[in-house]
Amino acid sequence: MALRPEDIQAALSELELEPFTPEDVLFPAPNGSYSSFYNIDGRPFPGDIREQAFAFEALMDFGNPNRAVDNPNLFMKTALGWYGNTVVVHTSFLGVNYNFLGGLPLLWETMITANRQWTDYQWRYCTHNAAKIGHDTIVNALIGFGLARVEMPEIEQ
Repeated sequence: MALRPEDIQAALSELELEPFTPEDVLFPAPNGSYSSFYNIDGRPFPGDIREQAFAFEALMDFGNPNRAVDNPNLFMKTALGWYGNTVVVHTSFLGVNYNFLGGLPLLWETMITANRQWTDYQWRYCTHNAAKIGHDTIVNALIGFGLARVEMPEIEQ
């Protein structure tokens, strides 16, 4: 039985995720504006844009092909199976503010792949804690729909 987009939609239709929780604290840049690059704890990197970019590059370890496995604080992945289909919930630290309309910086993102194809589902969060809660909530909603945890496919690691 092929996994259809409407199957995922049915599993996720009841979710109500908040982008942050009240106890989360965000740190504005020293000049009162928001930084371009943020550390995993939500603090902006110090320095000018060039210094921030170098610090961000070192944190993200872009040269490491295994960075998603080597740094679970930056990336969370959970594989689920359903009648031979594989669904992977991906939550990643973006490190760049994706709130282009102003307000609190959105630094984390959860997306879903079904059979290695990106779906239209996406959630963004302000903090690591909110991202973990969101990731687990989405995984549990899919499990409640009938999907089961499976080994991560080699291609997805």
